[in-house]
Amino acid sequence: MFKLNFVTPETKVVFDQEIEKVTVPTVGGYLELLPNHSPLLTIVEPGIVSYHMKNSENHRIAVSSGYCEVSSEGVNILVENVTTATDVKAEENLKQISSLEEKLAKTQLNDKDWKKTKREIGFLRAELEILNDKKH
Repeated sequence: MFKLNFVTPETKVVFDQEIEKVTVPTVGGYLELLPNHSPLLTIVEPGIVSYHMKNSENHRIAVSSGYCEVSSEGVNILVENVTTATDVKAEENLKQISSLEEKLAKTQLNDKDWKKTKREIGFLRAELEILNDKKH
């Protein structure tokens, strides 16, 4: 049995559910995890977590940064924030992306602030991507 635990500090998105696969955005790109995957611990980058529960449809959720642990029992994902398509406000996201990109272009940021800003932009773009899923 391959189970998914997907949580934020405030909420259990998915808890102890049997899955067929999960795809996670990591520093090295998207990582597809299937039953019997080798154990690992990796950093989650802003993007889309996609998971397919046993005998169910595919689910896609925008995530901010966090961690993912894979063991023989399944996958544990802990991220700071998640957003579903129903929570996205496209116009606000576009304004925030524009403002943050302008900040990157016009402001001399230290490495920590630059990375934080890039992650914020990545999360906002992921939110827009899942909103586009809803429209199709």
